[in-house]
Amino acid sequence: MFHPSSISFRGENFDLTHLRQDIGRFSWTSKDTKENAEFSVRMRFSNHCYSEEIKGARVIREDDVIVERMPMRVFCPMRHDKTYLLVQIMQGLIQRPTTSVALTTRTTGGGKNWTVYRLYSRPDGPGTERYTVFFSVTRGFDGLPDGARGIDVYVESAYLKEQRVSVLKHVPFGRVAEMASNGEPFF
Repeated sequence: MFHPSSISFRGENFDLTHLRQDIGRFSWTSKDTKENAEFSVRMRFSNHCYSEEIKGARVIREDDVIVERMPMRVFCPMRHDKTYLLVQIMQGLIQRPTTSVALTTRTTGGGKNWTVYRLYSRPDGPGTERYTVFFSVTRGFDGLPDGARGIDVYVESAYLKEQRVSVLKHVPFGRVAEMASNGEPFF
């Protein structure tokens, strides 16, 4: 997904360069075969990470910046503010592939989402909300010269959520990459 380098909203520029596609690498040793594999991860982010959908009673305001038209989405500075944390969370999966992620019962595009939870203090007072990241993991490009296995990680959305999301199972991120690479079913 292409993102502009920044969005101007209410006289302020909001940087989006940190959400550009990135490539990371990690090593993973299979628990079953004891083989070590190198993974090359292409990381991409949806505009849902910094925009909100126009629905319900919400109407487009004169100063809204339209990010997507089908469905109609507008820039959301509160969501954008968390994108720096989002990038850290997702890079953390590559740095520590033993990090547990969860397969949700929520579906998009005919598949299930893998999620990462992060507790976050409410900006308006005491208590906690969960910064929830929804992402998919698929087999990526083949034939890398160094023999690494390619996988694609696409962050579909990320936002503060008060309720926990129902999950089917927890799995280390490295195992998810291994399953995607081998074409194994996630559920």
